[in-house]
Amino acid sequence: MGVEMRWMTPAQIVEETTVAYPGVAAVKRGYLPVGQCLEGSGDPYFLRLDDKRDDPAIVRIPHEAIAAGDALADEEVEVVADTLSEFLCKCTVD
Repeated sequence: MGVEMRWMTPAQIVEETTVAYPGVAAVKRGYLPVGQCLEGSGDPYFLRLDDKRDDPAIVRIPHEAIAAGDALADEEVEVVADTLSEFLCKCTVD
């Protein structure tokens, strides 16, 4: 998958959704932050909760996805895995 991610702590999730971008804009669109990029971009990873599935997609939302007025540019949202279970099955721990 080409993902190097660290799971966020509950405190980091709250911070991302209340004071950091793209989290502030993403949470309004049904995304829950769950991870931080370790490859240098700092882009967060989110569960896509708005799709109403028991096994939601996991996506990366780059900082550049925020447009004027806190709008989220949907075309910038990158689907990392169609389901969380697929993502977890492909994960390795170093």
